[in-house]
Amino acid sequence: MQKVFRVVYMMLICQAFISFSLLAQKKDFVLVEAESFNEKGGWVLDQQFMDQMGSPFLLAHGIGKPVQDASTEVMIPKKGTWHVYARTWNWCSPWKVKEAPGRFKIAVNGAVLDNELGMGTQWDWEYAGSVEIKNKSNSVTLKDLTGFEGRCDAILFTKDKNVVIPNRKEDLSAFRKQLLNIPAKPEDGGHYDLVVVGAGTAGLSAAIKGAREGLKVALINNRPVPGGNNSTEIRVVASGEMNVKPYTALGNVIREIRNVYSKEDQVIEMIQTEKTLSYFPNMHVFAVSKEGKQIKSVTAKHIENGKEIEFFSSLFVDCSGDGNLGYLAGAEYRVGPR
Repeated sequence: MQKVFRVVYMMLICQAFISFSLLAQKKDFVLVEAESFNEKGGWVLDQQFMDQMGSPFLLAHGIGKPVQDASTEVMIPKKGTWHVYARTWNWCSPWKVKEAPGRFKIAVNGAVLDNELGMGTQWDWEYAGSVEIKNKSNSVTLKDLTGFEGRCDAILFTKDKNVVIPNRKEDLSAFRKQLLNIPAKPEDGGHYDLVVVGAGTAGLSAAIKGAREGLKVALINNRPVPGGNNSTEIRVVASGEMNVKPYTALGNVIREIRNVYSKEDQVIEMIQTEKTLSYFPNMHVFAVSKEGKQIKSVTAKHIENGKEIEFFSSLFVDCSGDGNLGYLAGAEYRVGPR
């Protein structure tokens, strides 16, 4: 039987790069999700605030030096004048900073549009300018101006400059789905004995151990690589006591996988080796369904192509690092020192 991991992994990667770009066309709109840009250049994909502002976004993390342009190809169905908006904000506005540090511009077919972006006091649609479209295929470029964390969620081309674009999270989600032809109902991801949310060292340990005990396991990770803080993206060293009485077996898997950043390929091979373990990278859990107090399923969204999958189980483990699953399920929590 073909390895489940390879099939799932390749399907999700291929879907992220279908066609020129993940975009939508309906009447006089073309919506381009920034996270789906074919060439991200020096911009990085940030999914940490999906639950707060509704989407992953591209971030220009240049430590004060403008990052390399991000670019993609967009099919625009009609010639003529189009107006361009970007969903963004001035991330320093809560502190009343007068000059926005994360400014950027948009270029279409090499022509830089007039307005600087990243100026507003909340996530919203900012007007970039207008452009004359002469061909169906068009290049769109994000041009960072500062290197100080400029961020772009999405770009909207519209024939109507005065259009009212949805911005409330629920309305915007419906707007995206409508334009991007994302089904209202998520895909059925199947039933598992155990669903693990998060693939840091805790999630990896829970998923691998569960599979070794004969369980059918889904491991859902909202980053492209496993390891969490211990991954090649962050590289925090694993440390601390393991195999301590009275739970002397607690830590066996950690000893096998640490440090993930120094042997990522081996850790991925460990996941692949477990025949009952299915790995879903780039998937962010954003919703929970329950029967009474019992979690019935979790729904995850792909952070590049927007595809949604629902996973069913009677056992769930929250290894998100932020208690996301517990919060979504209505668990009690507190914020503060402990």
